Parts: sequence; structure tokens; C-alpha cells
Amino acid sequence: VPLIELGATAPLRSAALAGTGPAVLSVLAVAEDIAAGRLVEVPVAAVVALKRTLRAVWPKGRELSDAAGWLVRVARGRV
Repeated sequence: VPLIELGATAPLRSAALAGTGPAVLSVLAVAEDIAAGRLVEVPVAAVVALKRTLRAVWPKGRELSDAAGWLVRVARGRV
């Protein structure tokens, strides 16, 4: 069960940067953060037909909670 759901890119990006948890966003929305090392990207397997590639992101060097790790495994198609 998600602790937070946000419906727009900017608050999702801000939440990921703050360490709230991983977010699934377009690489276009976080390219500068990834390039600067503020976020790291993990390719995700789409479980539904998507029109663009999305990535789960979170602050570099930060450990994921069990729930966040589960979300990343789901996104990668490993659950």
C-alpha cells in the first residue's frame, strides 16, 4: 500500500529528491538530476502498455525501505 500518491511530475520528482521513496517518472523529467548524481535510475519493466520509458528513482546512496524495494522489484517485473 503506497504511503503517498502524487498525480503530477513535479511533486513526484520533489518527493524522490527528498527521499520519500522511489518514483516512476519519465527520464526527461529527471535527466538533469540523474546527470548531476542527485538521483539514480533503474530501468523498469512496464506491466501495462506505456507510450514512454519510465524509471524508478531515489536519492543516490540512500537505502530503500522494504516496501520501496518491493515497488522497485514489481516495476522491474521480478515479483
